[in-house]
Amino acid sequence: MLYLAIFLITVLYILYQSPLMVLKKFQDSMTRFAFGKEKPVLVDSFYACTDKLINGTEKDMKDYSNKVLIVTNVASKWGLTKQNYTEFVELSKELREKGLEILAFPCHQFGSQEPGSPEEILKFVEKFDAKDRLVFFEKAHVNGKNTREVFGYLKQELPTEGNDSNDIRWNFTKFLISPDGKPVKRFAPTESPLSFKSDIEELLKEIKKSED
Repeated sequence: MLYLAIFLITVLYILYQSPLMVLKKFQDSMTRFAFGKEKPVLVDSFYACTDKLINGTEKDMKDYSNKVLIVTNVASKWGLTKQNYTEFVELSKELREKGLEILAFPCHQFGSQEPGSPEEILKFVEKFDAKDRLVFFEKAHVNGKNTREVFGYLKQELPTEGNDSNDIRWNFTKFLISPDGKPVKRFAPTESPLSFKSDIEELLKEIKKSED
C-alpha cells in the first residue's frame, strides 16, 4: 500500500505540472547526462570574463565597457538562422556607431547545427554580411561541465523565467547587457533581434548621457 501511495502521489505531481515544465525538466536531465554538471561560476561581473575570438586571440569582456551588448549563441543550420543573422546585421548597420556590439558565440550543442570549422563559419555568415558586423568567438559549449565563462555568468544572472534551471534552451538565445556591464534581459531563441530594438535604444541613451 505504501508503494502504491507513493506511486499515485508521483503521478499526481507530474499531472499537476504543466506539460512545458515537465518538458523543460526532462531537457535539463538530458543536458546533465550528455554534457555533465556545470561548474560553479567564479567571476562576479561580466567584465571579469574572458573568451577567445574565432581566430584564437584571447579577448577580455572589459574591452566592451560603455557598450550596449547582445550576447548570443549562434548556429548555421537552424530554421531561424537566416532571420537572426539578417536582423542582427540590420541592427548593427543602424546602431553600431551609437555603441551597439553583437557578440556571436558559435555552439554545436543543439541539434549539431554548427558543425563547421572557424573558416567555414565565417564563410557561411558572409552571405548575410555578418562577418564584419558581428564579433565572432571560438566554438564552445554553453551548457554542461565545459560551459564557457561568459555564458556561465550570464545564465546565473538571468536564469530562465519560470523555471529552476539556467540552461540555454537552443540556438540564438540572446542576452542584452547595459553599458555598465549589467545583464538586463534574456530573450528566448524564438524572439527575433528586432523584437527588442526599443530595449537596445533605451540602453544606448545611457551611453549618450555619459558622454554629455
